[in-house]
Amino acid sequence: MGLQTYSNATALGSMNALNMHGSPLKNALERISSGIRINQASDDASGMAISEKMRNQIQGINRAIRNSQDGISLIQTAEGALQETTAILQRMRELSVQAATSSINASDRQEIQREVDQLIAEVDRISSSTEFNTKKLLSGEGTATWRSTDPDRISAIIRDRVVSGNYRIDVEAKVGKNQVLKSNIMVLQPGAYAGDIITSGTLLGDVANNSGVVGIYEADNLRTGTADQRIYKVNVAAASAGAPLIQGMPPEIFSTVGDLGSIMGTYQQPGSQFMITGTEFSDTAVLSSGEMVFSSGINLQAGVHGYLEIEFMAGVTIESGATDVDPQGVRIRFIDVKTGNMGDWAMGTLDRSGFIDLDTNNVNGWRTLTSGGQVPLANIFDNTDPLDNRLYFGDGSTIKTGDKILLSIDAAEHLDGTLTVGGGAIKIDERFMDNGVEREIRGAYYVSYTANGLQHTALSSGNKQILYHLPQLDESTGAISIGSITLDMRPSSTGTMTDSNLAIELRGEGGIASTYTRLKDIQAFQTAEGINTFELPQRIMLYGNSKRTELVLNGNDTIAMMVDKFARAITHKTEGLGINLESVTINKHVADFISRGEAISESQASIEGTFFLRSLFNGLQGEISMVADQRVIDAFNFHELQQSQENEYTVEVFDAHRGTLIGSALVANGIMEGVLQGADILIEGNIGVTASWNSRQQLLEFEANQEKSTTYLNLVDTALVFQVGPNEEQDIVANISQLDARALGIANLVLVTEESAAKAITQVDRAIELVNTERSRLGAIGNRLDHTVNNLSVAEQSLQHSESRIRDTDMANEISTLTSKQVLSEAARAMLAQANQMPRGLIQLLNNQ
Repeated sequence: MGLQTYSNATALGSMNALNMHGSPLKNALERISSGIRINQASDDASGMAISEKMRNQIQGINRAIRNSQDGISLIQTAEGALQETTAILQRMRELSVQAATSSINASDRQEIQREVDQLIAEVDRISSSTEFNTKKLLSGEGTATWRSTDPDRISAIIRDRVVSGNYRIDVEAKVGKNQVLKSNIMVLQPGAYAGDIITSGTLLGDVANNSGVVGIYEADNLRTGTADQRIYKVNVAAASAGAPLIQGMPPEIFSTVGDLGSIMGTYQQPGSQFMITGTEFSDTAVLSSGEMVFSSGINLQAGVHGYLEIEFMAGVTIESGATDVDPQGVRIRFIDVKTGNMGDWAMGTLDRSGFIDLDTNNVNGWRTLTSGGQVPLANIFDNTDPLDNRLYFGDGSTIKTGDKILLSIDAAEHLDGTLTVGGGAIKIDERFMDNGVEREIRGAYYVSYTANGLQHTALSSGNKQILYHLPQLDESTGAISIGSITLDMRPSSTGTMTDSNLAIELRGEGGIASTYTRLKDIQAFQTAEGINTFELPQRIMLYGNSKRTELVLNGNDTIAMMVDKFARAITHKTEGLGINLESVTINKHVADFISRGEAISESQASIEGTFFLRSLFNGLQGEISMVADQRVIDAFNFHELQQSQENEYTVEVFDAHRGTLIGSALVANGIMEGVLQGADILIEGNIGVTASWNSRQQLLEFEANQEKSTTYLNLVDTALVFQVGPNEEQDIVANISQLDARALGIANLVLVTEESAAKAITQVDRAIELVNTERSRLGAIGNRLDHTVNNLSVAEQSLQHSESRIRDTDMANEISTLTSKQVLSEAARAMLAQANQMPRGLIQLLNNQ
């Protein structure tokens, strides 16, 4: 073997062998320590690519499993909520069955309805508030959302997946009918009075009302009767802007009110017989109206307007030329037209020659009287002439103690140029048939000089009530009663321009109520036991248009106020039922009272004194139901004068952008089904129909529009998508229907009658069926997701095994490799050491030289 000093081939060979074994040894160590066979791409380039792809799939599957489990939780949340909805519906069905029996009354049903209302509200709450991770589940948003250009008339209920898009909906209507409810006839209970202005068929004939009086606000303690037998004739003259004087209509001239008196009646006991023939200067006169009046000879202090009650304190037979005088033969007291107050008695002289002197003794009461609180009176009469202020009787008249006379008296008033705008004068006469003869009893003047005395001149101040007093003498008993009429005067910025006569009919017990009648004065609200229904306020619930609202009636509410409360409750969009046609003229007729003289024969409004509720929507949507105490239900006793009938709609649906026809339908129940996928379209609010008020027939008329009504609807698919795989389109699409009270058809569920309660059973059954169907579908989706989780778990396991075989270390093989390479490396290292020693032999040879 040669010896070289420059190159050691043997050592190089050993070192190469060591290097060759070192790299596999290092790899083996790395694989064993990490447990992974491929620690870098160079370990296995294709294996690494396959492994990374598998790892992506495994991680995606793991996420998909969690997604599926989340989906199961979401479904369980929705199904759990619907389980409670089912329990609520079952309770509602039970209550419907209970309410359908005749063994309970309206008050019981009212309590049942209260519970049903709360249950309906809870169904809506569950629908709107059931969420999973803030996502609403039962409101329909888990399937689709929608927007309409006219949501009050065209709206959607989401049932299933929809096709997203914009749609044009054209509607052509065939008119149905609105519901009309009519009450009992409202008549007055004992002690109550009502009055109305009658313009035709009266003792005055046909008289237009230009007076400024809009109604009889109140009346009390007066004789009553129908307008063809007894009326109260009201003459009104209010000052007008710029008028130099108040013009009058013959025989009533208001420009001057002279000293005038009128004999309103006499009480003559059996054996009495007397007649007032006149005053000192004038005889009595009977006007064409039937009034018996006298003028000259009665001189009154200015401002005196009212009545004199005269009672004979001694009996006498009138004899011409007799000289007997009884200084206290009569007593007299004054009754004020404005206040109705009676003054104290004052004594007057009875002269047997044929007269009584009204102002002989100016004591006992005259000095304390005032006329309406305006003019303090030292004396009713102006007695500067001793011959004035006498009433004369016919010769031979027989008068007994206790006989009476009732007079109306008015002081001389020159009104022209003295009244302020809004002031004026009023006089009320009683006209009636007396044994076939027309008779009139004249009242006194009510005079107001002050601004706004009769009418407010500021329109914002509203109506003004004028209390007018009118005493009446019962000629058979001698009793005098002081009655009153309160006139309701409209405001006028200029004052009433002309005098006006109008006829008032007053009614008492059993008579037709008026719009001013208070509910507590209506006979129907008085029970057989004498209990007034309105001793406490009464709450009334109204149902309609899938809404409910409450109103409260009090005993002091007038019929007009009641009408307004019902009208507001029905038409108000947010606080009421929202049955509204956007027209004040039309909306106000949703509630009406048929007053005296307003009835129209052979029409819906043919009966005076009845209260109407008219829906503004045709069909079921507009049906109005009422829940209240049994006494209130019985008192109103609403009768369905006209049953509702659905409008029929011809509906066409187009793609709003391309104009292509998607589908059409004839809708007879207000719901279009099956044309737009996944959505039922509600057609409401009389779309395509115009309403008008027929004042002649007192009814609402509906007419189909000539042109189609167009509404645009936008639908967006928002169905639930569960990503249940590691790759695109590996998902499960689910949807949850809209399940609020409206979608279930129970939003307007009422149990107010046996019939409605019986229908409610069917309504609730359908709602239960809808919920059960949805729960079944959710259960199926939940089961599917369970299987999905199982399938994904198996797929994950298989991929893990495959990826493990590619990427994980085969420990047995690597340990074997490690051992082998360790032995070889040690051998190579030892041989390298030996090879490195070989050049030392040359050194030894050199040393031996």
